[in-house]
Amino acid sequence: MESDSNGNLWLKDALYIGNLNNNNIAIGNLPNNPYVYGYDEVAVGDSFITGKTYYEYDESTNTYNVTSDTIPNVNKTYYEQVGQVFNANNNFIMYDNGSIIANNGTFNNGIFSGTL
Repeated sequence: MESDSNGNLWLKDALYIGNLNNNNIAIGNLPNNPYVYGYDEVAVGDSFITGKTYYEYDESTNTYNVTSDTIPNVNKTYYEQVGQVFNANNNFIMYDNGSIIANNGTFNNGIFSGTL
């Protein structure tokens, strides 16, 4: 964490709350978190964006693999890799594209969209 001349406190990289073996809450750029990446379904249209990597889900191995397709196949679902920016016990995870996974907890007033 850093502070500026106005006394504001900034998160430089990541903040882990917990102990060395169990980070109950993590905020920021989380490269050392074993669950740092997730995959989010993405609409691709008629062509892939140059420089972006697309993945396909393989049910037989339960893995996401880089697609070998050079143009999108309308019969397939493609995914993008997203990084975590907030993780609370792997029960509530927010990714850098704004998507969330909420596995456990009580949610009051509802969640109105799959992406915040």
